[in-house]
Amino acid sequence: MIINDVIVVAYYLSVLGYYLGVLIYMLPIPFYGLKKWAPQLMIDSIFSAILIFSYTAILYIIRYVSRIIGTDWNVFYLWSAKEIGAIAGTMASLRLIGSALVSMNLKFVSTSIISPLISSLTYLLIFFITLTTLLTALRIYAPTLIAIGLLLHSIPFRLSRSAGAMIISTVIIFSIAAPLMPVFIETITPSISQQIQYSLNLLSSRITIRDIIGRPVPYAVIKIYSRGGELLARYLTGPNGETYVGADKGIPNDTVYWNIVYGPYNYTVLMNASQYTWINETYCSVHISLPDVAIVSEYVFIKLPTGSSISVSYHNSSSLTMNITSYKESIFYIVYPSNNTMSITVESNTTLLTTYSYKWHNITFIIKKYKLYGNTCLSISTSKWIYMGPPDVTEYPFINHVVKEKISSPSMLIMPITRFIYAVFVGPMVYVAVLLSSSYALARLLGGAEPRIARLIVTGV
Repeated sequence: MIINDVIVVAYYLSVLGYYLGVLIYMLPIPFYGLKKWAPQLMIDSIFSAILIFSYTAILYIIRYVSRIIGTDWNVFYLWSAKEIGAIAGTMASLRLIGSALVSMNLKFVSTSIISPLISSLTYLLIFFITLTTLLTALRIYAPTLIAIGLLLHSIPFRLSRSAGAMIISTVIIFSIAAPLMPVFIETITPSISQQIQYSLNLLSSRITIRDIIGRPVPYAVIKIYSRGGELLARYLTGPNGETYVGADKGIPNDTVYWNIVYGPYNYTVLMNASQYTWINETYCSVHISLPDVAIVSEYVFIKLPTGSSISVSYHNSSSLTMNITSYKESIFYIVYPSNNTMSITVESNTTLLTTYSYKWHNITFIIKKYKLYGNTCLSISTSKWIYMGPPDVTEYPFINHVVKEKISSPSMLIMPITRFIYAVFVGPMVYVAVLLSSSYALARLLGGAEPRIARLIVTGV
């Protein structure tokens, strides 16, 4: 209804301008400076009326040309969301790097490098969101803005004709061409958008370590190695055999070796992202089952023979009874802390070969080595238990490894920011400047500064 009212007012203003021109023609006064306005007012008024009657046609032309050249606002919004998400993700990654630097007593590096980069990204994000919001508002209010432009265009004596023509031309050009901004930016910079990828390759995860019968492995040390043997991370499970690794620590999103160390026991498995249970794009669960370990209680376990089969007849928090069957002569171990007293019962077909101790961090283990012939029934329980607590292991978060790589090559931090500066500031500004220059040229044709088009349409000469 408001648009209709604006169109009606614009029409009456054009009529007013025409009659003012006629009136000036009829004035019996010999003032050439005033008389020359008469034909100009009449031509301008008729041209404004033609534009007013073409209001619906203008909207149709916008839709038709947009369809012909493949304009799609949904593509523009998806691109905007992708860039905004990438900037926000990069800011989060930089904050994690800054926190890691502080924890590594490198606060001065965080202050001098990371903080300015985050500030730059903040300004870029504000600018880009503002630009996207303005373009969205222009799209939504295009019919109203065109009506306002026609109103200003119709005011007599060209008082606001330039402004009206500029509004109309801007709405037309931006409605058609603004959604093509992603194509423009990606076309002129394919190398930047394709080659520079900024990612810490880092995941949040809940890691769970279980034994062969599904019992938790308390205080197990988890070491993650690259395929080249470089230590990437080191973590420690809790008494429930689990540990949560947040974004401030992380695990690599790559094919890596997972090494589980529990006292003298050592197990390594090669894992990749397809073996994780994904919760979302950056959070997953990692479950590792030790194939030859049966946990009795904290730090008390049985290292089973390779290729053996077991059946558990009884277990609780401090004891375990099981049958072990091996189809060949094999070795198994019973391991427990030296300050604990164990009750161990091993039936036939076994021989105790040796007993020795093993120092692991702050814990000393007693290891009993048995030879097994065939099958046996084993019962083990803790008769005297002393709380040991976690081993004195220092965790090495994966983020620290990432930070060392990034800091050793500052371009890895700066180049992604350069990419964002181009993609969401320089590129859009250049494209907007091109559209504004096109809008200005169209505004001149609509009568904002060049009257010849109006005279040609009205008089034909």
